[in-house]
Amino acid sequence: MVNGLAVALMVLALGQPAEAPQAVGHADAPTAKVRVYVGGVDVENVEQVFHPPLSNGAFGAGSRWTGVGRQIVTEAASDLFQFEEQARRSFSDSSAFELVQSPEMADYVMVTEADSISARDRRRMRGVLTLVDVSSGEETYRRRIDFADIASRSELSRQFSTQINLLEEWAADIVR
Repeated sequence: MVNGLAVALMVLALGQPAEAPQAVGHADAPTAKVRVYVGGVDVENVEQVFHPPLSNGAFGAGSRWTGVGRQIVTEAASDLFQFEEQARRSFSDSSAFELVQSPEMADYVMVTEADSISARDRRRMRGVLTLVDVSSGEETYRRRIDFADIASRSELSRQFSTQINLLEEWAADIVR
């Protein structure tokens, strides 16, 4: 929401003559940041968990869909939200990335595909973290992840720090 003061300041700024650009030294040169939108966690694989007996495989006559996976996802909803918030915070704090508010503004969209989420207090989540190029729709970065406990803020922060360090190395290659 834009207030009246902001509009007045913008109008005043538009009426001011533009200053000539100043030469920028190498050390002062702004670094290009990779714009990233953090998408949600895709839990479709977790929701499709079948209940034993699996004597003839997941789709055998003895197997049945019981909603066990959906129940785990429902119970983990606040932890998944915390995971997404930490991802946003980590990208925002990074010097290589600029966190944006919508996918249309982004160069890349981060998508996390959860393969498994534990049902215990230590909420372990395994899956794949990908960055999808918005312009082409292709995956440009893909890495297996194993977060030991997405319910613990400190553990989540520590593990995202590792992931962001790896992503910053990747971003440095992209910007070049």
